[in-house]
Amino acid sequence: MTGRPITVLRLGEVFLKGRNRSWFLKKLVDNAKRISPNIQLRHSRIICTDPVPPEEFTRLFGITSISPAREISQNLDEAADAAVELLSDLRPESFKVEAVRSDKSFPVKSPDIARQVGGEIAERTGLRVDVHDPHTVVLVEIGRELSFVSAGRIPGPGGLPVGVSGRGILLLSGGIDSPVAGSMMLKRGMDVVPLCFHAPPYTDDRLVEKLTSLARRLHDWGGSDTMYLANFTEVQKILRYLSPGKLTIIRYRRMMMRVASLLAERLRAQTIITGESLGQVASQTIQNMTAIEDAARLPVMRPLIGLDKEEIIKRAKKLGSYEISIIPQEDTCTLFAPPSPETKAKLEVVEKSESSVDVWDMARSLVDSLEEVHL
Repeated sequence: MTGRPITVLRLGEVFLKGRNRSWFLKKLVDNAKRISPNIQLRHSRIICTDPVPPEEFTRLFGITSISPAREISQNLDEAADAAVELLSDLRPESFKVEAVRSDKSFPVKSPDIARQVGGEIAERTGLRVDVHDPHTVVLVEIGRELSFVSAGRIPGPGGLPVGVSGRGILLLSGGIDSPVAGSMMLKRGMDVVPLCFHAPPYTDDRLVEKLTSLARRLHDWGGSDTMYLANFTEVQKILRYLSPGKLTIIRYRRMMMRVASLLAERLRAQTIITGESLGQVASQTIQNMTAIEDAARLPVMRPLIGLDKEEIIKRAKKLGSYEISIIPQEDTCTLFAPPSPETKAKLEVVEKSESSVDVWDMARSLVDSLEEVHL
């Protein structure tokens, strides 16, 4: 094997951030170090000098592509050897060589590097050179501190580094939608903290296991390492028996908004995230969402608001949450649900239905008793 195996990570949106670029880059490097401690920032790329499989970085938001590479000395014969070895694993139909000479003291200019290495590859492998539409691009970079050859590109997730856009509390249920909503906010650089509700003994340990699995899937993509779990049973019983019964689910969701708001204050979060999609179910009409959001003390973000179910399922499969979400399991909000839930709630009617109880005292009690689940 020629040269030490390394991995090249390419930046996307981060590189366009102007004055804030250094802070975005630092956050991206810190996030990459969760995968490997040996991370270096080189010009417009991040280099991992550990023999970590490149696929490990495909869930690192802020990265547009990943390439396996070999570290070399400033020697073009060695560059050709490394390129041939890398291409033998990829078996492309065609290739071209690009060269970057960041060390201007190196005597061979970039176009000549590309021609010399490309000619050697073609002669030794018989592969076709295609400078316009190659199957695989070989990059030779000659630098002062690091020289390397990379071949092929694995798509990265793009977006922004997790942590540059504040923190949000995700109302995570066992369904398909909310994990996808969380992942979309992770992609926009938000630190996403899951908040879940269960109602023992009406829901059993299988629901908690399912919620934990979904939270772990988000953690794999950079989400929080802690999930918060609220025991909703007693509060749910009280809200269930308030009148009118058709507002039961609205009252449940308003209480969840209050709990999320109080938890956000403790964790210094700036928003609440939900998996609501307009018109998808009875509780997700514009009137109902307006009545539910009224109970929140923070802005509510709904990244799925304009997506249909098929689009959400496609994203869930890419996230890796779909197979977990479709496991049959009773959901907290569907417990004691009325046969004909309200679809056009009026805020004044909802508030009147809650007036006989101290809803914020109930919310504070729930937050004080939250269970922390470490992922």
